[in-house]
Amino acid sequence: SLMTALGMSCLVRLAVVSGIGGTPVEGHQLVWALCLAPAWFLSALVTRLERHWALPSTPTHGHGLPLLLFWAMSVIHEALAFMGMHNSSWWFGAKTRKDIADVAFFAARFILSLLVFGIGLKGPSVPSARDYFLYSRGDIQEIQPLLEEEEGRRSAFRGFRAKVRLLLPFLWPRHSRRLQFVVVVCVALLVSGRVVNLFIPMLNRQVVNSLAGEGPLIFPWQDILLYVSLWSLQGQGGSSVLSNLRSYLWISVQQFTVREIEVELYSHLHNLSMNWHLGRKTGEVLKVLDRGTSSVTSLLSYILFNILPAVADIVVAVIYFTISFNAWFGLIVFLTMAIYLGATIALTEWRTKFRREMNQLDNAAQAKGVDALLNFETVKYYNAEEYEVAGYKECVEKYQVAEWRSSASLNLLNCCQTLVIALGVAAGALLCAHMVANHQSGLRVGDYVLFLTYVMQLYTPLNFLGTYYRMIQRSFIDMENMFELLDTKPEVIDAVNAPNLQLTDGEVRFNNVSFSYHPERPILKNVSFVVPAGRTVALVGPSGAGKSTIVR
Repeated sequence: SLMTALGMSCLVRLAVVSGIGGTPVEGHQLVWALCLAPAWFLSALVTRLERHWALPSTPTHGHGLPLLLFWAMSVIHEALAFMGMHNSSWWFGAKTRKDIADVAFFAARFILSLLVFGIGLKGPSVPSARDYFLYSRGDIQEIQPLLEEEEGRRSAFRGFRAKVRLLLPFLWPRHSRRLQFVVVVCVALLVSGRVVNLFIPMLNRQVVNSLAGEGPLIFPWQDILLYVSLWSLQGQGGSSVLSNLRSYLWISVQQFTVREIEVELYSHLHNLSMNWHLGRKTGEVLKVLDRGTSSVTSLLSYILFNILPAVADIVVAVIYFTISFNAWFGLIVFLTMAIYLGATIALTEWRTKFRREMNQLDNAAQAKGVDALLNFETVKYYNAEEYEVAGYKECVEKYQVAEWRSSASLNLLNCCQTLVIALGVAAGALLCAHMVANHQSGLRVGDYVLFLTYVMQLYTPLNFLGTYYRMIQRSFIDMENMFELLDTKPEVIDAVNAPNLQLTDGEVRFNNVSFSYHPERPILKNVSFVVPAGRTVALVGPSGAGKSTIVR
């Protein structure tokens, strides 16, 4: 396969290049070959395994995330060589036989890596013939998956478009021009914040260069006042002028969202049949309504005011460092952000099943406690206090086990995020300090201060970017039960052009009435009786005969 060929090419290149001219193999070349070749062989093995089993990864269809990330990073790794095309000491010049061999092996690896990534991205993992015949015979239950079922592993963003389509009427105030104008103003404030974030480090650089110049020192009072003014607009967290003004304007939009979603859910519940309400637990329904409403109100705020600004800041930073410094700085920032976001998304998607399990167990505990309290009279009749307490304790203990798993995996995610950011800052700071010390590209001390200021300003909200992504994912998870409620169709629907009920003499007449909540369990069958106006009739019969159903 292509991956096996790539692994072999690493070893063959080591042998060929070292054999030309009798030059010894350098240490970094040996480490490169011994690390990359086994990685390609391992990826080929994992690809083969994915033909038979569902491996522990997202997405739940096609190739897993580890393979896709490895293939993507391999393409990026090979593409980094283009950064040295204009370097006279690089092998792109093809001046010697060794350079020609390096160019040939590079071209082969780059093309093969692109092919592997493209095929792996578009082509899903194909089941073997044995699996096909097993599935065609209906013996699916005999195949034991390596992991848990699909329901627990699926991404919280599955059906993203359908969910957003349902939420759009609640998020965008279509019938209020005033609220629409408020939303536009809030977006304009966000754009202004991105511009301010760029100019603050630039002003800081001018101040430092003025105070640390080689010539006479200059008192940069104008730059300092402008820096302080912009800093007051930007602020720290929620203390900035722009942030507080945006939050003030957003209050009315948030209230509109809360009002619309609560009224819609309340109206939908009242339109459902009595059979649906009798089969549901009041505590569980109330918990779903509360959690779903709160998640909807925060979703737009997370996306519009946290995720989009952070992504915009990343794009602006990559472009600015590439133009003002050089391509290496833009590449460092881009790779740091890409690895950070990739690791955050991968680990957060892995944690999805823990949050979903927490919700299910939380619903069960809530339903257990509320229903026992609502029916306290029955509990007293049967002296079942200890039984109910024991059942509630068991539900709480199960919930705490799922909560521990979620919290432990969150700590692992935070450690990975901190490590990625620390490595990115170290790489950029060392490169910038080296260039300033050697007077390369005209960089001065102020440029080093600008780099650190801008990067730390960029990485600080990036820490919260993972948190906001988890919050958005949690909002979608919390909304799943609410979407199920909204998707529930009323079993009893008024007929088209149904006439109004006309009351004449108040007589109630049942004429061969049959009724059942479920087709397989008929309750009333050809029941006929008459209740004259002003008279009282007693319904007598055993439990389950349909007395309460007739009254309903």
